[in-house]
Amino acid sequence: MKITAILILKLSVFFIFLSNSTFAQYVFPLKVSSNKRFLTDNNGTPFLYHADTKWVVFQCDLLAQAETYFETRKQQGFTTIMLHILPFAPQFKGNVNAYGDEPFLNGGFDITKPNEAYFKVCDQIIDLATQKGLFLTIFPIWQSDWQQHMNVNNSTTYATFLGNRYKSYKNIMWVMGGDANYSDKANEYNAIATKLKSIAPQQLITIHGAYDPSAQLSNASWLDVNMAYSYNPVNAQISNEYANRNPIRPIVLGESDYEFDWRNRGSDQMRVQAYHAMLSGACGHAFGNNPIWNASAGWQNAYYSEGAVGMTHLAALYNSIPWYNLVPDLSNEFLTNSNLGADYEYSVASITSDGSLGLIYIPTSRTVTINMAKMSAANNAQWYNCKTGTYTAAGSALSNSGTRNFSTPNGGVDFVLILTAVNIPPVSVTSISISPTSTSIAKGANLNLIPTILPNNASNKNVTWSSSNTAVATVNSSGIVTGVSVGNVIITVKTSDGNKTATASVSVSSSDIYEAENGTVGGSAVFQVEPNASNGKVVAYMDAIGAYSQIGTVAGGTGGSATLSIRYANGYTVNSTVSLYVNNVKTGQLTFTPTGDWAVFAEITTNITLNAGAINTIKLQKDANDVSVSDIDKYTIVPTVITGASEQKIVFNTEELSIYPNPSRSQFTVSLPNQTFELQIFNADGTEVLKQTVRGSFTNESTFAAGVYVVKTTTTNGNTHVRKLVIQ
Repeated sequence: MKITAILILKLSVFFIFLSNSTFAQYVFPLKVSSNKRFLTDNNGTPFLYHADTKWVVFQCDLLAQAETYFETRKQQGFTTIMLHILPFAPQFKGNVNAYGDEPFLNGGFDITKPNEAYFKVCDQIIDLATQKGLFLTIFPIWQSDWQQHMNVNNSTTYATFLGNRYKSYKNIMWVMGGDANYSDKANEYNAIATKLKSIAPQQLITIHGAYDPSAQLSNASWLDVNMAYSYNPVNAQISNEYANRNPIRPIVLGESDYEFDWRNRGSDQMRVQAYHAMLSGACGHAFGNNPIWNASAGWQNAYYSEGAVGMTHLAALYNSIPWYNLVPDLSNEFLTNSNLGADYEYSVASITSDGSLGLIYIPTSRTVTINMAKMSAANNAQWYNCKTGTYTAAGSALSNSGTRNFSTPNGGVDFVLILTAVNIPPVSVTSISISPTSTSIAKGANLNLIPTILPNNASNKNVTWSSSNTAVATVNSSGIVTGVSVGNVIITVKTSDGNKTATASVSVSSSDIYEAENGTVGGSAVFQVEPNASNGKVVAYMDAIGAYSQIGTVAGGTGGSATLSIRYANGYTVNSTVSLYVNNVKTGQLTFTPTGDWAVFAEITTNITLNAGAINTIKLQKDANDVSVSDIDKYTIVPTVITGASEQKIVFNTEELSIYPNPSRSQFTVSLPNQTFELQIFNADGTEVLKQTVRGSFTNESTFAAGVYVVKTTTTNGNTHVRKLVIQ
């Protein structure tokens, strides 16, 4: 009773405190922003990744305890909970949940035999968090505890189980690895991530581990978010990732020191690492408290630790400003080099590109010098006390010229200096253009048109896109054009400010184009960024025997002969050769002549035979008798011309099969009236993303990532139908 009374009193006091704070509500699933620097919700609202780590919710909490925990953290402004779905440290804490259920049958460690009782409790806990509007960052299998039980085969089986069980949840991000050297189990986690992404492409994936594994996996197609992990001052690692990591991905601080844990760090350290992360380029961070993270004795009395209260103040501050526009001041042009401090006492700063807002975090008492010329106009200054969440005026209508010194109030510590420009006149749009202005794509292929708005500092750069004929090609809000049928179309972009317009002519051809990076690779082959490639990437390093590039979703139409063109780069001075396989049968050896440079491309053409009414596979593989290596950019397949047809096209055995709407924005219906059939849907790399038995028709209501899919139906009498589906 005493504990309950104390908790109610603390909640009451805390809710009164929160009455002046507003925390955002988000609509899942989350997406990566257009500039790749932060996450947004499904409506485009920037998502503040403000996480608490309670790794053992699934393992140690009764349902009522989990609900209280989720509600409390939600009220404190946390948006995200990080947790393990399997027991943490099972050798010490026991391999069971709070109800005594083991995660797997027959001793609890065979990951191919999930225990329904255990995962039913997991379902209920996930549902509780979902009802609270919380985002969940879940480790499917924590490497340091479970790696001895993992291999590629059982990991794939386990991922298939998890993916299918939780594919309908829009508020989940999966985390590969876990507190260990990722490379020790790279193949296993690649299998898990690939399978999870194929089943639920709307769910984000990141990676946690020693030795910065996201750097090792910079080209992994399934990696959406980079996660920093450091028990040193975090600003160094995060600023380095922000400046140098390619390709760009959002960065979150996934783990650092815990409040009152083994290094006995206090609340001041929690605030330092959080502000260091957020002002060095991260779009989010994770807080942790002992005893909460491991549910040790007294954890339910630790909700209102000083560290947790400081995190609430951080959330309140960040929810009051456009934090997502801040750019870290990595070269100290804004916060000058004088008196910066070192390590955990280091001062960090960020400023928006338009100079309207600047934040400087100062962890210890000192005077700092600010280059006021970086602000766009006269500005007001405030001190924000990170420990108490209170503001103190630091000046008004300050000139945006020269430098100015600011000293922390009364020699205090843990302050953010906020500079806000006032009376900024809006900068109007003067023109807009599109690149390219004339281009062609194949049916089902995508093309990203890039708008350029002038001047660069225009205040409102919002645009809308439209197509003159959506039956030929569609265009989404990001300028991505999808070819629908053969023909010509005009794509128009219009600015919200001034209604300035620009157009691009797009010709849609019947050739089917398959980007190599949208397929699969094996052996030494990897996906690599190459700006001169048709879509910015190639398959590279096919230099080991058995390395391959494969496309697994080639529709066969009526079958027969087709022309295959392969765009490649060969930077060597000698020919390279590679073996061509069609439907797993070797059809010959192709010779790639030198192109002079790895950034210069050429095409080679050959004839192939496709199977009718089926999904075909094309693979380039280095066999023992092949020499050297080339980079593979894309495959273009021109099918047989159908005599008398109005266009050159693939003809499918459709009978009464229909898919509508097509293109779709995820909800679509597959109909084959009066038939019972097996429905299969494959993504661009040939991975099956849906399979089920259907009577008459099937309506999809789950989220599919934008792209091209192959729909295959097989009736009970053996008739096969194949159609292409475009998701916008």
